[in-house]
Amino acid sequence: MKILAPVDGSKASLKAIKHACNMLASAPQFSVTLMSVHDDIALKHARSIVGSKAVDGYLQELSDKDLASARKLLDKAGVKHEVLIRTGHIAQEI
Repeated sequence: MKILAPVDGSKASLKAIKHACNMLASAPQFSVTLMSVHDDIALKHARSIVGSKAVDGYLQELSDKDLASARKLLDKAGVKHEVLIRTGHIAQEI
């Protein structure tokens, strides 16, 4: 079984990850998929000025920052996990 955990770096999302760690620490057959989504519609104009590569790099940095604490918690608890990073409308991507 997999658990999808959208993470935005907030206290609430980290609290959910801590709860998942407590639940899954003794269940190695389960894993967590961490998901970070950033809405890039507001950056459409920026793409035309600085280029898509620069904007994509910026969004990657934001996602890495959002996911860092959650990944550390899961690693410490020994919970298997993977990461999905998406851009677009947040609710639709999740």
